[in-house]
Amino acid sequence: MAEIKGKFGNELEKAKKLINTNPYQGELKLRELLKQNINFVEKLELKINLAYSLLAQLKVNESYKMYNAVLHEAIEKKNQKEEANALEGLANCNISLGKIEDGISLCIQSIKIYKELSLTESEAKASNTLACLYLSKGEPDLALEFFEKSLDLTKNTETIMYLMALGNSAVIYLNRGEMEKATLYSKRSLEKAISSNFVRGICVIQNNLADALRAMGEYSEALKNLEAAMALAKKIKNNKFIASISTGFATYWIELGELKKALKMLKDSLNLYKKIDDPLGHIIALHCFAQYWLVQGNFQKAKENLEEALHVIEESGVSESKIEVLILLAEIYEGMDENDEAYRYLKQGDNLSWERKSEIGHTQVLIQRGRISINKLDLNEAEMSLIEALRYSEKIKHIILQFKAKMLLAQTFLVKFLQNTSNIKNYDKAVYYISDAMTLASSKKLIPNYVNALIIRGLLYSSQEEQEKAESTLTEAMQLAKNHGMKNKGQKVQERLLFISAKQSSSSSKNQLRNLVLSLALEDIKTTTASYVESSITEDDIANTFIVSFKFDENLGPVIHEVENVDLNDREWNKKIVMTGSLFSIALGQGQAYHVGLFGPLPFGEKDLSSIIYSLIIRDLTQVQKRTQNQTYLLLCLVFTKKMGPIFYDRQKLKEIFDSQTKNLKNIEDIDNNFLEFLRKKIISEMLVDLVPI
Repeated sequence: MAEIKGKFGNELEKAKKLINTNPYQGELKLRELLKQNINFVEKLELKINLAYSLLAQLKVNESYKMYNAVLHEAIEKKNQKEEANALEGLANCNISLGKIEDGISLCIQSIKIYKELSLTESEAKASNTLACLYLSKGEPDLALEFFEKSLDLTKNTETIMYLMALGNSAVIYLNRGEMEKATLYSKRSLEKAISSNFVRGICVIQNNLADALRAMGEYSEALKNLEAAMALAKKIKNNKFIASISTGFATYWIELGELKKALKMLKDSLNLYKKIDDPLGHIIALHCFAQYWLVQGNFQKAKENLEEALHVIEESGVSESKIEVLILLAEIYEGMDENDEAYRYLKQGDNLSWERKSEIGHTQVLIQRGRISINKLDLNEAEMSLIEALRYSEKIKHIILQFKAKMLLAQTFLVKFLQNTSNIKNYDKAVYYISDAMTLASSKKLIPNYVNALIIRGLLYSSQEEQEKAESTLTEAMQLAKNHGMKNKGQKVQERLLFISAKQSSSSSKNQLRNLVLSLALEDIKTTTASYVESSITEDDIANTFIVSFKFDENLGPVIHEVENVDLNDREWNKKIVMTGSLFSIALGQGQAYHVGLFGPLPFGEKDLSSIIYSLIIRDLTQVQKRTQNQTYLLLCLVFTKKMGPIFYDRQKLKEIFDSQTKNLKNIEDIDNNFLEFLRKKIISEMLVDLVPI
């Protein structure tokens, strides 16, 4: 009899290992073992493992039924160990089913039994599950407490449960913005997952590690981890992991401005979620797709994705990400100047955060309230909401929310200063919060956020004529962007450097130039803290877009060569165009060598316009430029309302349009009013082609 038990035990261990590498094969092995002549306890143990293999395959309802059946059998036969195992398994299922409170109650019962039976490893597993439940509930402090409990219980054995607790702790640090800790815990967990051949764990850990590395600006390392995770997920044919990692890739490419690659990954991800039962992953992918549309200014498609996410939440009961979805919807409606709708979703998010006692959710609500108040110019209300948000975020040690609150407070005081430039205290407060945000991002090694804060700080130095400090700060940002492969940020910094240098050489009003620089700083704060730049575009915005071209005179400097879709007889327009053209030309030339290519967006005048500048060399017998080694330059400036900025986010595509339309030009005479009108319409139609709501 002992020999049969030993053989059964060996076969069961093989099945357990299969669950970790290939849950479907593990299920088949367990079903074969169930056909053997085994005793009641062995049968219950097999069923528990079979239920776990089903859960690993996302067959949540089947798993739940089996755990429930085992629970009733174990209670009937007074088998406490299997009763506790079934309780923990049901609690685990409840994470996916969105029944968080039920799961917590069941898990606490299982832990009590494990303690009574001195089953340390099982208690560690249940503590890990309980931590996951608290994390789903929005209580990261409690979650971390139980992850650490799980680590403590398994520190001498360092089993798979130990590495799972390490990996799950990393997720909490990741969500809080503690990226160094997230990276450390993920790497330790990954090392143990590889040595244990815990294939499913490797995929998840590498995906999470990539997120942490990306937030630290370690893009090449993040990409390596995403590629390795994807290769492994495809090898084991796990569609859940493939879909999740595809979403991770999409987030990566969106941040780097590679929108075509991001779109492909998002489509792949959502196609898989139509075939598998993973509502939480589906919701996260839809949220990511909304972010994709928002960077391009398509509020309608972003709304559709988020409304679909809410539908998945209602259908599945998986509400872990519901607060984030509601707050992003509030942000979208606020961006569309529909404040009543914005507040409707914000109130839902606030109610949910109070129901769950989620301080993270409440802080997110306060930050969004502050953002709405800034845009309504209700600046005292904005200050109060954001100060409270900062206090909460510091209490819960949430670095990302602290950074956002500080940046938005800087924006609040900068807007106050622009309303009354004689009150220098508001400017000083803006500088204080930007500097504080810089220090926070630097200390936590959040390099992309640090670069963003450096750019804004550099512009503020420039606005107060502290040119040396401005250039030094922006040069630091440039070097960091270069070192971390952030090409889009690197170009942005370069443009800011050129702009502030041109300001020094410009003969325009100092107040006008200062306000231009502060306007640019405000835009950069919005870009850093929001999912969009300005409100959604209208037909009038598109209709009022125009192009002006500038050539260069040896004595007069930049002069208007041609203009379309704007009346130059309007003195204000003429003045604005001439002044801005001068600034652009100095910025691109700097008295030494002109630059060709695409630049911007940069402010066009003081208020609501921006411009993308395309600089090219073209034959022009009327130009004699000793200063530029006789090269003859032309600037094509596409001018648009700032609200249209997001549609030009895909710089590579925009440059390709300019390149293709100018490559066959023979000389400057080819660039007339008709050409500029055609070019404008071509650009608008091409950039909007993917943004028309379906």
